[in-house]
Amino acid sequence: MPEADDTLLACVERSPLLRRIATSAELAKPSALCCFRRESAAALAWFRQQAGREPERIITLDGALRPWKRFAEARGALQWVLFGERLRTKATRLAAQGHGELLYATDPKLAATRTAPDYLERHREQLELLWQSLADNESRLVLAAILRQRTTGDCGYLRVSRFAEYCHPQVRAEPGDVVVDAGAFNGATSAAFARSVGLSGKVYAFEPSEANRQLIRRRLRLPWNWLLRVQVLPQALSDSIGTGRFEEGRGGSGKLSDTSHAQPTELTTLDQFASSGRKIDLISLDVEGSEPAVLAGAERLIQEQRPKLQISVYHSLTHLFELPLQLLKKYPDYALFLGHHDVYSTETDAYLVPRERLGKG
Repeated sequence: MPEADDTLLACVERSPLLRRIATSAELAKPSALCCFRRESAAALAWFRQQAGREPERIITLDGALRPWKRFAEARGALQWVLFGERLRTKATRLAAQGHGELLYATDPKLAATRTAPDYLERHREQLELLWQSLADNESRLVLAAILRQRTTGDCGYLRVSRFAEYCHPQVRAEPGDVVVDAGAFNGATSAAFARSVGLSGKVYAFEPSEANRQLIRRRLRLPWNWLLRVQVLPQALSDSIGTGRFEEGRGGSGKLSDTSHAQPTELTTLDQFASSGRKIDLISLDVEGSEPAVLAGAERLIQEQRPKLQISVYHSLTHLFELPLQLLKKYPDYALFLGHHDVYSTETDAYLVPRERLGKG
């Protein structure tokens, strides 16, 4: 529980601006210039023009053998300046490795989505309850940063968690686990889960998009993935059994929809899926806003088997507090954590685990 004088509002107001566009005055300070190898010459030319001097260090973020390797702290008190393409990807990877305070050479053009200036005021009671319900201080800092971003529109406030998405230290796939990966997309998360659970575990990858299922199968045919235990299932998970309609979205995303151009798809529930005696140890949901329906169709499974839960809570503005609080009301003996995994306003997840399993991972 937070200290009595460490309130939600105070923590929101203290949330630091972790990423911003560099000014010439800031570049006068000792700096590490970060870019891709092919961008080095342009990065140096830009820095010299802006700062009138050489950077203390230039760090290339790619290499022939170890792209995105883990970087040691720059020697001395150096600020990190990002230059070039894929600024969002660069910043997210570095922030997840502990380099949260970054300067951008140019505007990363992160649109001010999922924002509402009155968000904290309008939902104060529920957000205070969520704040009190979080199991650790790191989760509260993540929540405060999200609220600062939502009320200001500036993604620079977002605090990226130090653990990878779906890999919370207390709520992750472990050897022997059986995992439901709902909204499996291109199979990257399913493959990662399968590596974690090993040959004694299994992953059920639910993906209603045929195009995405082809991507998953293609990934699983790669030589280094041949032994992964992943079963691809074409159904969409929901709170009912029957037929629904699935609308393909941009970039491989998709969701259940009533629009005329949505395609028919088979619906099932996790309660039905587990009714034949299937053991489920972890449920991971990223289903483009259909998380409430999937959870409603999994109540018996959660009550009886008590799996770990990883739930996306960013597809709707109110999911941030609605979904975790609803889950805690139904399953009060679960512990709740919050993680954020992007320098943009996506990839916020609630992580829940039965309290008797805390510290046993």
